[in-house]
Amino acid sequence: MTPSTPLELYNFVVETAARAERRGDWKGPGPISDNVQGHVLGFLGSLVRADGDISREEGDFLRGILRDYLGHVMEPQEIRALVLHHGDPAGRAGGGWVPDYFDVLLRADRERGTVNAANVVLCLRELGLQVIAADGRNAPAEAELLSRWLSPLEEAVARSGAHEPKAAPGGGAAPAQGQVAAPHPAPPAE
Repeated sequence: MTPSTPLELYNFVVETAARAERRGDWKGPGPISDNVQGHVLGFLGSLVRADGDISREEGDFLRGILRDYLGHVMEPQEIRALVLHHGDPAGRAGGGWVPDYFDVLLRADRERGTVNAANVVLCLRELGLQVIAADGRNAPAEAELLSRWLSPLEEAVARSGAHEPKAAPGGGAAPAQGQVAAPHPAPPAE
């Protein structure tokens, strides 16, 4: 199954990082989930705030993906507080950097010949596009912010060479966990 719904995309990003932590790739500080959550909530919160409004549709979008993670449904005022806390409408605090969890994924991809970091970027892009479309406005500032957040990740993947699986003995491409399946990433594999 290829992740496509907001919840599936969000879970793919979170689970890919959690798998890296279970394999011992994450050395901290703290749990990798804190680093992933800070990045993803900053990304989505910034996109929501980019058009100057937190619409009901955008709130419902965030509520839907966070429900399973938190174990309860957030009230509208809780979503608003979360977006105001994590989101930066001007993009000053977000974008332009590669979070620690992503560096861990890149390093593991290089070592194992996998493409999990590239798949995470695809999932984040799709999540971003879906939250932008949630209120039907599609403001230019939202597209600019999406690019500002994701360009450093895409560039890091390209520089790392981790977007291409290692060759198997005999010259064929080695099967890689999480290998990209156009246009969406493949499901996570243990």
